[in-house]
Amino acid sequence: MDRKGLNRTAIAAALAIVMAGALVAQAGTPTTPNAVVVEGHSNDRESAGNALDSRILASIDDATAAALIGALETRFAGREVALRMGKVENERASLRDIALHGTAQIRLDGDAAWLPIRFEALYDTDTQAVLSPAIVLEGTGVAAAPKLPLPGLQAQVRAAMGDEFASQDVDLSLRKAEVIGNDGSRLVVRAQGIARFDGSETAPVTVRALYEQGSGRWLDTQYDFDVVGG
Repeated sequence: MDRKGLNRTAIAAALAIVMAGALVAQAGTPTTPNAVVVEGHSNDRESAGNALDSRILASIDDATAAALIGALETRFAGREVALRMGKVENERASLRDIALHGTAQIRLDGDAAWLPIRFEALYDTDTQAVLSPAIVLEGTGVAAAPKLPLPGLQAQVRAAMGDEFASQDVDLSLRKAEVIGNDGSRLVVRAQGIARFDGSETAPVTVRALYEQGSGRWLDTQYDFDVVGG
């Protein structure tokens, strides 16, 4: 597998595992694992250091926002993306790295409603950069899914898995779907199912995607092998 990783520390490796399930499919076409690396830098070039004083915290916020908007603009190419930052928490991962996790909201194409997201990333105090944050779409509640074209979503995820696991025969069966968010134009859908490799080995899969009601297309499809399923 060719996945983006953050590998200097044990926490960096853990974050890479979180990121490992995220394959992005834009406008109904699965992306290959060679995804674009997005990096956000602080504009304050003098705030590197090990003490989390107010200056470095401002630098972290600056770099995190830049990395998030860059990653989101890549994921939603051709669409207007607005970002509203929420709470960002941090903990020291090493003398050099700070592990970040937090929340934010996004708005697409100027729609009235904001969609919640959560993210994880590492901040490098030497380069003052946040590299390719792992971003997950969230929702404000769970509702029974209306009639959705789940076979199309299933086929899209199956194709992405086939690209990733090219040496194996991969099948996917989605068994449950819930609408967890709605911005008026798109539904945030969370689906769960089972992936089967070479006809025998199985793994639970959680899929998140946006269903664009006007066009009937699935956008920003991601999948994650998650035993907990959430």
